[in-house]
Formats: sequence, structure tokens, C-alpha cells
Amino acid sequence: MDNIILAHTANLFAIEDNILSTCVLTYRPSAPYVSVFQYLHEWAENDRPIFCRLMRTSSSTFFEIVKRLKDGPSFHNNSNNPQAPAEQQIACAIFRFGHYGNAASIKDTATLAGVSTGSIVNYPERVMIAILNRHDLYIKFPQDGDADKKKAKEYVSVQSMLLQL
Repeated sequence: MDNIILAHTANLFAIEDNILSTCVLTYRPSAPYVSVFQYLHEWAENDRPIFCRLMRTSSSTFFEIVKRLKDGPSFHNNSNNPQAPAEQQIACAIFRFGHYGNAASIKDTATLAGVSTGSIVNYPERVMIAILNRHDLYIKFPQDGDADKKKAKEYVSVQSMLLQL
């Protein structure tokens, strides 16, 4: 009787070792990664509401941003593993910048973009590095007597008057 119990105990320990050393107990094929951002050009041409809903900007503004940022050093490396195209990285970053809460979650954005969650963390960082590298070109504060500052003040005063009515 003791020999049978010992044999079953040894068998259970062997099964436990097998379970603990196996990462995947049941084979499941991985889901294919497909990026919805591959349709950006088509949406920009034929379905602007979808483009604007995802990117929170017009297609002309988006592609101008891409044109100005894509050659930055943050989008290029010297390794054997090339980075994703700058356009895709900028699209993912702008998508996250334009959404909040669950809509901008790393996992959901990764699923939408067809990339890893690590990439979704890296892309906005690279975009911000590219923007900050061009800080003096793109970010300016109005100077005294600046025409844009005067227009802004007039706009605010008109809007304030409308709100008071």
C-alpha cells in the first residue's frame, strides 16, 4: 500500500514539475497583427471623417507634421533591427495624444496599430524628442506688438462678450 502511495506521489510531483516548467499548456495560434494605420492614406483621400476621428486633425496637417518630423534622428537607428516608418510612429503618438482614458490605453492602441505595447510606449517619446529638437522652430510665444497677439486678444474679447449675452 505504501509503495502505491509513493508511486502516485512521485507521479504527481512529475506532473507538477511538467506544469511548472511549461510556459504554454495549450497551443493557441497567435493572432495576426494588422495595423489600421495602413489605411491612413486611403482615409485621408476618401473618408476624411474617419481620418479626423482617429488623428484628431486634418489629413493635410497630419502629413505636414510627418514631413517636418520624419527626418529627425529619433526615428532612425544604426542597428540591424530597423524602426517602424516615422509616419506610423507619429500616427500612433498622435492617436494617443488625441484620446484619453481607455481609448488611449497602451494595449488597445497596440492592438489597433498592430505593434507591441513596448512600441506604443516608445513612439510618443520619439515624437516628443523630435518636436523638442525643433523647439525653437515650432514653438514661439507672441512678442509685444505682435499682430497674432492682437488678433488673439480681439478673439477672446469677442468670445467673452458672446458668453455674457
